[in-house]
Amino acid sequence: MSRITSLLRRTFGVVKEHVGTDHLGNKYYYIPEQKSWTGRVSRPRRLVEAANPNEFEYMEGNIPSEWDAWIRGRRKQPPTIENLIEELSLLGLNHSLCNWILDFLSERPQTVRIRNSFSSTTTLSTGAPQGCLLSPLLFTLLIHDCAAMHSSNYKIKFADDMTVVGLISKGDESAYRDIS
Repeated sequence: MSRITSLLRRTFGVVKEHVGTDHLGNKYYYIPEQKSWTGRVSRPRRLVEAANPNEFEYMEGNIPSEWDAWIRGRRKQPPTIENLIEELSLLGLNHSLCNWILDFLSERPQTVRIRNSFSSTTTLSTGAPQGCLLSPLLFTLLIHDCAAMHSSNYKIKFADDMTVVGLISKGDESAYRDIS
């Protein structure tokens, strides 16, 4: 760890790198390995700063599955729209269609209307629009090549969700966490 990072950490607290924001407004951070002033080394961590920090209001689905996979370490890199476009290209989709999908998913203005009242416009560049007919297809294309790496694991896919089920024996989760 560099002396600058160490100085910043002592001065301002934990150094965390913002890696992305999902369509719900949750912010995701990576905290690299850090050394305290006592010499204790903390391992790298990933964390989410919830858009709605009230625990009692948290519901399953408040963190999209692709970000949940990154937080839990089942995905090495944070998800990006470019990952999806790369996957689509590898599947043989036309370059123009891939660019159209990229444009569709990037910098989308969103406004909420209730009767005659409109919210302020927010620009989104993560996730697929909820309720869009294209969203489940894009999600399926993104995860189509995920595979369980161990015979004790298997994956279950349904619409816009995927779950890995595996056997954890003697507290060892390593086989359960291996997915490619």
